[in-house]
Amino acid sequence: MYSVDKKKFNCVFNLAAQAGVRYSYINPKSYTDSNIIGFINLVELIKNFEIKKFIFASSSSVYGDVKPFPKTEKTELNPINLYSLTKLSNEEFAKSMSKNMPTKIIGLRFFTIYGPWGRPDMMILKYLIASSKKLKFLLFNKGDHYRDFTYIEDAVNICELLIEKNFKKKYDIFNICSSKPLLITKVLSEVNRYTKSPLVIKKPRDKADVYKTYGDNKKIRIFLGKKISFTSFKFGIKETCKWYFKNYKVF
Repeated sequence: MYSVDKKKFNCVFNLAAQAGVRYSYINPKSYTDSNIIGFINLVELIKNFEIKKFIFASSSSVYGDVKPFPKTEKTELNPINLYSLTKLSNEEFAKSMSKNMPTKIIGLRFFTIYGPWGRPDMMILKYLIASSKKLKFLLFNKGDHYRDFTYIEDAVNICELLIEKNFKKKYDIFNICSSKPLLITKVLSEVNRYTKSPLVIKKPRDKADVYKTYGDNKKIRIFLGKKISFTSFKFGIKETCKWYFKNYKVF
């Protein structure tokens, strides 16, 4: 690992965080330590070494369940759990600090990223793991939720393009989403084309879950022009399943 004082960096990404909404009720301190204190420490480091560009991961969870949909970057924010509160605090802190730093700061509100090498606690991989290991799969609210699934390669492509992009504003925020919300049961039905359904246990809606995420991606599309596109969920799920079956021993 290179130390900042020995190498000259033009751009720094922060994609690290204590993720997941349900675990925040079990261990809230891990969220404040990582997502708030850790974030503040990183911004201070960037300020001291005058990094030109800082790009950090926020989350669609900052929108909560407030209507109308789709959510634009100007939509009223309404975080409903600790995880989303930590992400909103990152945005507010970064925006405030940008006024007194030479660094251009860009926040990315990611919407339900999925695909190869995804988090094993996210729904699609949890379902595949439950299927291959003959485990129970907990389905909250009978699968009556909508999520704006966004394929990992699309998100990575956007991040790579932003590295070379010139920013006029000191601080800016973008939705990173396919802008096509899908019913959870429809997604699981598509996964079932490639695997056997595990034993599904239906549970009531969890108080930490929002009912729907649905973002507007016009701003990032206009900003980056014709260089970006979003993968269809059928292709994305197919590739995710193919990857899992090749790497299932990792889990």
